[in-house]
Amino acid sequence: EPGELRILLVENAPEDASLIQALLEKAKGGLFRVETTNRLDSAMKRLETGGIDAVILDLTLPDSTGLETFEALQSQFPTVPVLVLTAMQDESLGDLAIRAGAQDYLLKDRLDSSLVVRAVRYAIERKRSENALRKSEERFELMARATNDAVWDWDLGTNRVWWNVGVRSFLGYPPDTVGTDANWWHEHIHPEDRERVTSCMRAVIDGGGRFWLDEYRYLCADGSYACVFDRGYVLHDERGRAVRMIGAMMDITDRKRAEEALRETNETLRTLIQASPL
Repeated sequence: EPGELRILLVENAPEDASLIQALLEKAKGGLFRVETTNRLDSAMKRLETGGIDAVILDLTLPDSTGLETFEALQSQFPTVPVLVLTAMQDESLGDLAIRAGAQDYLLKDRLDSSLVVRAVRYAIERKRSENALRKSEERFELMARATNDAVWDWDLGTNRVWWNVGVRSFLGYPPDTVGTDANWWHEHIHPEDRERVTSCMRAVIDGGGRFWLDEYRYLCADGSYACVFDRGYVLHDERGRAVRMIGAMMDITDRKRAEEALRETNETLRTLIQASPL
């Protein structure tokens, strides 16, 4: 049915399984449909067929016990939200599961309908957000790898900068020599261009702008300078503060050389024409 959430309850104790199933299924509007099993291997097989929105997992099962139970399931199905079940005396185990990636934990001796329903709904919403963010980051990483440009991502709060593998294609820097803060970028701009470039970028950021672009000379690993065309996009938080800037640096050295050669050729032709008696 539309809007129905399918929950896989993996619980070894029949009385606990019946209680949790009843707590979920009496939620308003028949929001949840619960399937149950008491073994990890059967839970894995069910998850392989798809259609499960969340798992409630007892960490003590006939075929698996302890945190390894969660880790085994999570490693195979990382996009499915998992809430672990534990007894009050094992609450620290629930904390460990959360650190390992569980969305939440439920204490068996403190269960009521509103608590379980709320925990499951929040777990599903959080996991969906995490999955969407991960897909977005994976897409960004693939795009960054597909281009010959040096793609960069600057966290304005921490001053940390991430560079893609393109920084090696024309600048020649091995990954372990590329600086991870904006100072490294700043120091490698040609001294004659540095103040102009940084001032223009800072004016865009401080002025609430979104787009910045510039051409300048940038130091390569071999000591030469490349002519680059750089552009960036500023991201703001809900209060309008600039928090991040993402951009791409393109090598235009060959184009600049070609433009200079064409200019010199035109100058030579102009000189010849002016000097010709014809």
